[in-house]
Amino acid sequence: MEIIIQLVKFVPPFVAALILGHWFHKELKKARALGKPWYAPYLTPPAIMIAAILIALVSIRIFVF
Repeated sequence: MEIIIQLVKFVPPFVAALILGHWFHKELKKARALGKPWYAPYLTPPAIMIAAILIALVSIRIFVF
């Protein structure tokens, strides 16, 4: 039973990562279809959220642990 509870705790972050990744991929394809510069998809909300999450994780790793 305890293993099931642990697995249920892992599901929401993975689902959130999949949604965010899919959103970024749609923005990337849209920018390519419109012929925007290579950096345009990286200035969209999903890309900024991904960068903020990565910076937060690295900062926590450096300053807390």
